[in-house]
Amino acid sequence: MGSIVKRQGKTGVSYKAAVRKSGARHRYKTFSRLTDAKRWVARVELEIERGLAGASSQYTVADMLDRYERERTSRLKPKTALDQLVHIKFWRRHLGYTQLYGLGSAAIVALRERLTTQPNQKNKINRPATVNRYLETLRLILNIARNEWEWLHHDPFKKVAFLEERNKRVRFLSDSERERLLDACRRSKTPCLYDIVIVALSTGARKGEITSLKAENVDLDRNVIMLHDTKNGESRATPLHGPAREIIRQRSRRRPTGFLFAGRSGRPKIIKHAWREALRLARIDDFRFHDLRHTTASYLAMNGATLAEIAEVLGHKTLSMVKRYAHLSEAHTSSVVASMTEKMFGGQKAGPEARPV
Repeated sequence: MGSIVKRQGKTGVSYKAAVRKSGARHRYKTFSRLTDAKRWVARVELEIERGLAGASSQYTVADMLDRYERERTSRLKPKTALDQLVHIKFWRRHLGYTQLYGLGSAAIVALRERLTTQPNQKNKINRPATVNRYLETLRLILNIARNEWEWLHHDPFKKVAFLEERNKRVRFLSDSERERLLDACRRSKTPCLYDIVIVALSTGARKGEITSLKAENVDLDRNVIMLHDTKNGESRATPLHGPAREIIRQRSRRRPTGFLFAGRSGRPKIIKHAWREALRLARIDDFRFHDLRHTTASYLAMNGATLAEIAEVLGHKTLSMVKRYAHLSEAHTSSVVASMTEKMFGGQKAGPEARPV
């Protein structure tokens, strides 16, 4: 941790002492005598060790997780809180007795590999995106403990790498699948299922964004709905046209207060089982409700929408998430380039015969 470098200068020999310790400020000082440099290094090392072992020696990882769960999870959205509680349970089970002072990158990396290779409760191997969500939760809590509570002075995540996420799934409905699915939803014992699916296909909104809609979020004069319960926490206006607009209009009249898609309890309707049954009746495999969002984006791309326009509809801040649909808009891209070259060059010929002699 400490080091001393001998230097020969114009005024004679000097000794530059340095003390470096993860989680503490690096210290440097120059001495004319080697013995003074050694004493300074020893003293500074002891001070740093005592300082770092202060609060972090009093608390374990379980103490930290318990405090976060007690003070912070109630402020989160229900879905986010539920996910984090699952992650916290995992970290508590495997790291709970570890003192914060002794928590290092190696222990976290070992558990990252465990999450990656061992089957979960559903007897499936976690996807890289799932493993990263576990890591993000722990990193968030550690940052709060370090920066706000001052329970530790080092960053255990400094040498922890997140997994590469291959988020390239683009599963969307074919025309025949869409017709079968809508027919199955229309015949569902859950009447609102058909309406929810129509709105999802028309707007690209997520299931939670739709089921949390209220009449106050609807502006039929502007033909938009305001989505507030979004994934990134920012509100956005989504265009509303066709059958989806009529569905929202009728439900807004019937339910001027409360959720437009409510169950008997008045809370947002849960359609999990009805959705699965509709997929079974429609004979559609490997399809999730979230794939309706992919379907909307794919249809937009195939009908000439640019990636920027698709990102605007879906509420993405960057284009990286919608690049997966780029291949579907190749025909549109080609026509744009053709139009540009036509305007630039008109009927001008190319090749040797077009060159001046």
